[in-house]
Amino acid sequence: MKTITFALAAAAATLSLSAQAKISSQSEMNGYNACVAAAADDHNGLVLSRVYYLSEQADKNVYYVNGTAWENGDRVDVRIACDTSANGRTLLSQTSNYGRFAIEGGTDAFDVAAQ
Repeated sequence: MKTITFALAAAAATLSLSAQAKISSQSEMNGYNACVAAAADDHNGLVLSRVYYLSEQADKNVYYVNGTAWENGDRVDVRIACDTSANGRTLLSQTSNYGRFAIEGGTDAFDVAAQ
C-alpha cells in the first residue's frame, strides 16, 4: 500500500482511495475508536463523517477522518489523522487541523455506520 503524507499547515490534504467503503476488522475499529476519542477532547461538538480512510503499514495503521466542530459559534471543517499500533490498541499520535482530506485514489475507505 502506498504511504500517504500530509502537511497540517496546508489548506487541504490529499489521500488515496481505491475501493468503495467496506467493513473494518476489530483491530481497525479499535484504532478508529482510539483516534476519535482523543480528537473529541480537542473539538467542541465534534461530528464525524461516517467514512474514514486507512493506510495500513507494516508496523502501524494511519487513520484519516473528516468531521466538523463548533468554533466561535460557527461549524468548521476538521480533519483528524492518527497513527496506531497495527492491532489498534495503542494510539501512537493524533493531530487535527481545520480543513478536509480530499480523496484522490489508493487507501481503503471504511463506513462506520456499517459496523
